[in-house]
Amino acid sequence: MEASPINPSDMWPMFGPASLDKATFDTDKSALVAPVHKPLLNRIKSRLDQTLPIGNEGAGTVVKAGDSPEAQALMGKTVSILTGAAYTEYACVPMQACLPH
Repeated sequence: MEASPINPSDMWPMFGPASLDKATFDTDKSALVAPVHKPLLNRIKSRLDQTLPIGNEGAGTVVKAGDSPEAQALMGKTVSILTGAAYTEYACVPMQACLPH
């Protein structure tokens, strides 16, 4: 992935009601850690310690593809994807989810 916009729909899963002014970065876990105001904790308790996919769409260069001629034709091409988890280094999506540029 070379680019992925931050949409408003990504902001709540990423930050929710966290106090970002008191956030710290945990280098051991590569994680942003921020306290949540106790009155708001009930609103997010079902999401604690859960992996929440973020990044609806993105773009990048195809570095690996399936065996079909159609998939191989995408090698080295820049494509846009709609995956729901584009904030990653690499994204594995069906060929039909790729829009070549």
